[in-house]
Amino acid sequence: MKKGLLISVGTGTGYNKKAVKSLAGAIAFSVQNHNPTKTFFVVSKESLNTLRLILPEITCEHEIIEISNPDSIHRVYEELKPKFSEIQNQFDHVIVDFTSGTKAMTSALAVLSTIFEADTLSYITGKRENGLVIRGTEEVQAVRPTFIISEKRLSEAAKLFNECRYDTTLALIASITKITADSNLKESTTTLRKAAIAYSAWDKFQHDTAFKSLKSLRSSEFDKNKSFLGKLLKAEEKEPYWIADLINNAKRRGDIEHKFDDAVARLYRTVELIAQYRLRKEHKLEPSKLYSEQIPNVLREKWGIKATGETIKIGLEKDYELLAAKEDIIGKKFIEDKEVGNLLSKRNCSILAHGLEPLNKEAYQKLLSKALYLAQFALPNLKQDIENSSFVTLAV
Repeated sequence: MKKGLLISVGTGTGYNKKAVKSLAGAIAFSVQNHNPTKTFFVVSKESLNTLRLILPEITCEHEIIEISNPDSIHRVYEELKPKFSEIQNQFDHVIVDFTSGTKAMTSALAVLSTIFEADTLSYITGKRENGLVIRGTEEVQAVRPTFIISEKRLSEAAKLFNECRYDTTLALIASITKITADSNLKESTTTLRKAAIAYSAWDKFQHDTAFKSLKSLRSSEFDKNKSFLGKLLKAEEKEPYWIADLINNAKRRGDIEHKFDDAVARLYRTVELIAQYRLRKEHKLEPSKLYSEQIPNVLREKWGIKATGETIKIGLEKDYELLAAKEDIIGKKFIEDKEVGNLLSKRNCSILAHGLEPLNKEAYQKLLSKALYLAQFALPNLKQDIENSSFVTLAV
C-alpha cells in the first residue's frame, strides 16, 4: 500500500537551538513511525532550519512544500489544496501530522484533512521538560477521523437529497455506514436513507412504495406528505391528487434540476389531465371513448365526424374545445388564452416530444402559471394539495 505523509514543520518554542533540535527529533520520529512511501514537508522560510536537522534522520522519498505566508490561513489553504488533491490521487493511504507549525499552518492542514478525507490524523506527544518533548519519550497519537468524515458526508447527502438526487444520496449513506457504527449517526443516516427511498419512489409516481417508506418515519416534518399519499391511495377520485403531484413534479424538474423539457412535458400532461377530469366529473364524458352523439353538432362538423354510433378518442386541444362547447368556464378560459396554445405548441417542438428544439426557463415558467390558473377552476383544494405534496427539504 502506497502511503503519503503530509507533515507541517515549525521552528520550535522560542526559536532556540535546543527547541529546534527537540522538534526536529519529534518530526523525524513521526516519519519513521508511519514509514510512508513519500513524505511531504510543509515548511515556511523560517522553518527550513528545522527541516535540515530532520532530513539526515529519514530514508524515505520526500518533497518540500514551502508556504509563502505561514501566518495567513487563507494563503496556506489555497497553496496546499491542489497538493492535497494530487496526493490523494497518488496514494492509497494519506496521513496528516500537524504536530508543529504556525496556527495557520496546522489549522489549514486540519481543514483540508476533513475536506479530502485523510485516512489518518497524527500528532506527537511525550514527556516534556521546559515545554520541550524529551528525546526518546516521543509517542505518536494517530486517529482515524471517521466521525468527522461521516458528519461531512452526512451533510453532503442531505444537500443531494434536497437536489432530488436520491440514488446518489443512498450511495453516500452506504459509504457512511461502512466506516462508522456511531449510534447518533446511525439514527440520522437511517432517517435520511428511508426518506431518500421514499422520495425516489414518489418522484417516479410509485405512490404506494413511497407511502410505506414514509410511514416508518416518526418526524412530524413528514406528516403532510404522509397525509397526502394516504388520501391519494384511498381516494376513488384520484385526479385532484395526481394534478397537484404532477405540478410539484414539474417544479422539481424546472426549479431544482433546471430540466425544462422534462418540466414542460409534465405540465403538458397536467393541462391535459385537468380537461379530462373536468369532462368526466362535470359532464360525464370519457375523452378516450366519446360517442359521436355526445359531441355538439358544431364540433362534429369541425372535426369531420359523420357516422352516428362512432366512438372517437380526443386529445388535449379537442378536450378544451369540447368543454368550451359545453359552456364550461375552463374550456372558455383555455380558448380565450392565445398564449397557452403557443406554449403547448412549443412543447410539441421539444426534443422530448416531436421536435429537436430545447425549451428554456421562460417557457417552463409561463406554462406552469397557465397550468395553475386552469387547475384552480377545477380543484377547490389545489393550493393545500400542492403544499401537502411538496417534498420535504432537510436541514443541512
